[in-house]
Formats: sequence, structure tokens, C-alpha cells
Amino acid sequence: MGKLYRAISADGSAFAEVLDAKDIVSEIERIHKTSAVVTAGLGRLSIAASLMGYMLKGEDDSITLRVDGGGPAGLLVAVADSRGNVKSSVDNPVVEIPLNSDGKLDVGGAVGTDGTLSVVKDLGLKEPYVGVTPLVSGEIAEDIASYYATSEQIPTVCSLGVLAGRAHGKADLGAVDDIGQDNKEHQRNQEDRGLCACNSDAEKLEASKLKE
Repeated sequence: MGKLYRAISADGSAFAEVLDAKDIVSEIERIHKTSAVVTAGLGRLSIAASLMGYMLKGEDDSITLRVDGGGPAGLLVAVADSRGNVKSSVDNPVVEIPLNSDGKLDVGGAVGTDGTLSVVKDLGLKEPYVGVTPLVSGEIAEDIASYYATSEQIPTVCSLGVLAGRAHGKADLGAVDDIGQDNKEHQRNQEDRGLCACNSDAEKLEASKLKE
């Protein structure tokens, strides 16, 4: 369904992935019958999980992202395997709240900010790897970037975008996700169409805009 593009710099110091996930987000909306703002939030989390899953090394490895921010949408969960296949769930699929001050869907308001993002990697070992970080904004991309910076010490920029129409939007669903990292090993990173940049030195990184 989705289209994944990968790139690495000549010296191996930077790695990037871009995922066109329109079909994935459309299927999420169809299955869960989500409102526009929940489609955006769950779609962003699912795209991030898909990209992070694809970066796992073992064929049977999997990753689970859980966002519990105390907002009206409740708990959001996305699970992906090493091939990028993803499934997701949300406690309350229909949330209707005003647009934010920028006139956009208020994902942070639906998800909430008083909580955590947990990342569970099942790598076939005795115990899974578990990383838990406080939510930064509830907008998902910033929270993913913050996780990489604090839990994995990887300078990261992350952009996640879901086009879900206007306030009660139905038509025109779309998603684009970009992951790129500044690391000598094989680092990942992502960006949110509202932005999201974080690194271990707390420097601000400007996220480049993605064009189809």
C-alpha cells in the first residue's frame, strides 16, 4: 500500500526515509471510522510505527508505540513489524474539538499532553526493549523526535503529515512521513508537517518541506 523511499549520505553520517502512506491512513479511517482530528493523530502515529518497524533488523522483530496523553481521544496504539506492516487502535475514534490557533486540526488537544510516549521493541530477546518519554506536545512528531533524542541519543528531525479535510473532514486523506538522522551508525529520524526537530544538543533543526 504505502511507498517507502530511503537514502543515506555518501559518508554514512546521515540517513533518511520518506513514506507516502495515503492508502494506509485511508484504511485506518475506514476501519475505525475516525473523526478528522483522530484520523490525523492515529495516522501520524501509525506512519511513525511503520517507518520505525521497517528499520528493525530481525525478520520477526516488532515495535509498539503507545501514546497516553490524557486527552479525549484516549490511548493511541500502533504496532508494526520489520516489513513496515502496521495496525493501530484508539480508545475514542470520534472526537470533535475546535481547530487550533493556526486554523488546523488540534491533534495535541485530542491526544493530550499530560502523559507519555512508550516505545516497546520486541527483538526476540528474553525481555523487550522499553523506552518511555514524557509527551512534548501531543502532536506526535515532536514526541517521536524527543524519544530519539532522550532514549536513544540520536539527533533527529521528524515530520508527519496527514491531510484529513476541514473540521469534520471526510475526503482527501493523505500522509507523508520523513525520517532522517545525523548519526555515524545508522540513525533514523522523522519530521511532522508542523515540524519537529530535536537532537541531543537541543539544537533547533529546520525541517525541510516535502513535496509530492
